[in-house]
Amino acid sequence: MPLGCRLLVYLCRVLKQTNKRIFWGGLTGDLLSLGTVQALGALLPLATVPHLLRVVGLESFGWYNLSLALMNFGVAWVDYGFTLTGSRDKSAIDAHQTTTDAHQTTTDVHQTGLRETGKKHSNAPQLLFSRYFFTQLLLLGIGLPVLVLLVMSIPSWRANAWFFFFSALLLPAQIFMPAWWLQGSRQFALLARWQVLGRLLFALGVFVLIDSPDDQLILPLLNGGCMLLVSIAAFFQVISTHKISLQWPGLASCGALLRVNRPVFVGGLSSAFYAHSTLIVLELFAGVRWVGLISTLEKIMLVFRMAANSFQQVLIPRISAFVSAAPLNATTYLRKLVLPVATLGFVGSISLWVMGPQLLSLVAGQPQPEAEALLRWLALLPPILALGVLPSSLLLATKNNFLFGRNLTTAAAVAVGVHLLLVPYYGAWATITSLIAAELLLLWRNLASMKYVLVGKNNQVAHEG
Repeated sequence: MPLGCRLLVYLCRVLKQTNKRIFWGGLTGDLLSLGTVQALGALLPLATVPHLLRVVGLESFGWYNLSLALMNFGVAWVDYGFTLTGSRDKSAIDAHQTTTDAHQTTTDVHQTGLRETGKKHSNAPQLLFSRYFFTQLLLLGIGLPVLVLLVMSIPSWRANAWFFFFSALLLPAQIFMPAWWLQGSRQFALLARWQVLGRLLFALGVFVLIDSPDDQLILPLLNGGCMLLVSIAAFFQVISTHKISLQWPGLASCGALLRVNRPVFVGGLSSAFYAHSTLIVLELFAGVRWVGLISTLEKIMLVFRMAANSFQQVLIPRISAFVSAAPLNATTYLRKLVLPVATLGFVGSISLWVMGPQLLSLVAGQPQPEAEALLRWLALLPPILALGVLPSSLLLATKNNFLFGRNLTTAAAVAVGVHLLLVPYYGAWATITSLIAAELLLLWRNLASMKYVLVGKNNQVAHEG
């Protein structure tokens, strides 16, 4: 075995043993395990951005981030909300198989029938994996031509088309990375190791390969290529470990999955729209320089967004298990989480207010007085994001996809409207204001929906009792 392969195998073993010793079981262990990759994914840009701004310049950095903003729409398209709902479906299959196995070992009645049921459900994970994978491939086949036509139809984008085309490697990377499967199986440590590896390869490539303005196109190629390479490796590890044979599920099955998941996709696309369309609009009214500066602020806010995302990914399978077994326990569980989650959010807000300017200077490579005031205004966001995880996780765990998607769509519409109305007069201030307004509206609507769901569940339990 080559020396490089031996070192990689040794590194994976060390990471595995570290996860076993540090990340204990339960919610805290799962959150810490997945949080390692989210923390690293947020901290690595803080280390690479100063180097990139110094080497390739603010304008090239702006085009790179503009291409990533467009790719986020593509990622939302090929993902179609499967990262959230797929983990729920995988968790439900595992729970059903556990129940079936328990019946098989504790009863001798109808033994043959139980064996047949167990055999059918043993194929359920393979069918689920194939269904999600091929459906996403169909979405990729539709999305890529649309992406090419869009880029080539805008003159300024056509002049920088390779930024967009190289960044498009993130789309197949999204399909091959079996994040939803690993989350549903609660293999958060394994998912963390793969994603950490991808981010480390990208950061290493930035410092080794990008050392002049002529290397600007290496940046999107490196980002997309590293994620695709790691995603393919994770994909083949999962299908080999679980002995999954990919089977074409048929167009009817793929279409049915798309119809069921449409509300979550619409909500996710709406979220991507108000989070990333702002860079496109800002470039039109304020120039590509402000795109680079706002992108730098986003690298700082990525710390809090990834923390909230990690918490949601860990929470959804747990709430789903509570709701299916005892809805009243789910209510109690969520109430216990309110105080610690709110406390963490306010600690993040205070930290951003106090240390934000220094952190911005570190990320941007030099003081940025114009952006410091915007960053202080963004200090309102961490507690909003933290509290918003609880109601959104409940809606997805209880399969209220329509409510979740409707709330996201409404918040996105408000954000886009506020941004378009104010950006000609206030520039980047309109970008930050529209973001905070949208997150507040989303939190309020999700809380109202959560109350509706919990009241309905509790009334159903009381009626059955």
